[in-house]
Amino acid sequence: MKWILISIISLFVSSAWADNFSFLRDSPIRYFTEQDAILYKAATERVLNNYSDGKKMRWSNPKTQAGGVLVPSHTARENGVVCRNVTASITAESRSGQSTFRYCKIKGVWKIVS
Repeated sequence: MKWILISIISLFVSSAWADNFSFLRDSPIRYFTEQDAILYKAATERVLNNYSDGKKMRWSNPKTQAGGVLVPSHTARENGVVCRNVTASITAESRSGQSTFRYCKIKGVWKIVS
C-alpha cells in the first residue's frame, strides 16, 4: 500500500498534497514545487513512450534545482498490454531518493501497477 501511495504522489502535480503523507517527510518529492512535479511527470511520459530499456534521461528545473535521472527497464507484454519499469533517482531541496515503479499502458494511458 505504501508504494502505491508513493507512486500516486510521484505523478501528482501539487506538492501541497504530499504534505498529508508523513511517511514522505524526508522524501525529495515532498519538496517539489508544482512546476517540478509537472516537469517530472512530463519526463516520465517521455521515458515511457520514447526511451529504450537502459537509456538514461536527465531532467531538471533550473529555477529550483530539482531534477534527476529516469531509466526505463524490463519492458514486456503482460495480459495484452505493454508494461515497463522506471527507476527514478530524484533530488529536491538537498534531499535525494530512488524508487522503481511498474507502469502498464492501459487504453493508451500509462498507469502505475506496482
